[in-house]
Amino acid sequence: YDWDTYKYSHDQYYALTKYCDDTTYGLDCFTDELRTPTIDDNPVRQTWRGSWRMPSKANIDELLDPDNTSIFVDQDITDANGTTVKGVKIVSKINGNVLYFPYTGKVENGSLQDDSRGVYVWGNHITGSDLTPTPYRAVALMIERNQGIQKAATYYNRCNGLTIRPVVSKGSIE
Repeated sequence: YDWDTYKYSHDQYYALTKYCDDTTYGLDCFTDELRTPTIDDNPVRQTWRGSWRMPSKANIDELLDPDNTSIFVDQDITDANGTTVKGVKIVSKINGNVLYFPYTGKVENGSLQDDSRGVYVWGNHITGSDLTPTPYRAVALMIERNQGIQKAATYYNRCNGLTIRPVVSKGSIE
């Protein structure tokens, strides 16, 4: 996972070939004004189909809002195979529903980082002039155990390897 292998760049973040609104970062001044992955580029829509999608920045902000949820790090989580791993538990203050995110880390420059202390999940929005002036980045959820809890809707370089967590609107499961 680096700019040499990223599908929509030509070896560097300032040579984007798709999802770019700034000629400074587009290969040969390329722009297309796209902000969210098309169906062909969205791994959730390709795999899960129907109304499933990647979370929006608004979804991430809602999940991190302390009025909506309580977040607990370093929780034991048992996966479908019976293996126990550490991760984050998020409990809704509205309906009591629980989400579990195992620590997955992220891949940057070909190296796995923070796999024992962080959850990093891609959102569906490519950044650009409306969020931050860097179209080579995309929205992500970040929750880390690092001198306390750090949590944010943040931005990572699009060439990085982060987890994908499908979401669907209530009542629209197909």
